[in-house]
Amino acid sequence: MAANHLMQLQDEETTAPAEEPSLPVWVGNWIRLGLIEVDYTWRLVAENHYAWVEGRPEFVRLAETDPRGRDSLNVLHGNVSATDFGARFLTAVSFDGVPVDGAPGSG
Repeated sequence: MAANHLMQLQDEETTAPAEEPSLPVWVGNWIRLGLIEVDYTWRLVAENHYAWVEGRPEFVRLAETDPRGRDSLNVLHGNVSATDFGARFLTAVSFDGVPVDGAPGSG
């Protein structure tokens, strides 16, 4: 497994794809702590929701390092969502009390 939990991160100023090398570790820890759930058993219906994947620097780099190119990569589409506990945790630790819309304990 070469990369886990690829996300659509962007530079705030340029909107270019941004990399965060620690993201897979962060996501793994957030899952372990019960803050988020990651589910690769279901996906968004419209295929274009995942069109950004092939433009990610991580994807391009992996494809370039394998002689088979993009065909060497198996991308699973899925969903990341905050748990109820994660939403409450975000509200509790946010400096400005940022609520997560509709989350229990956020109002």
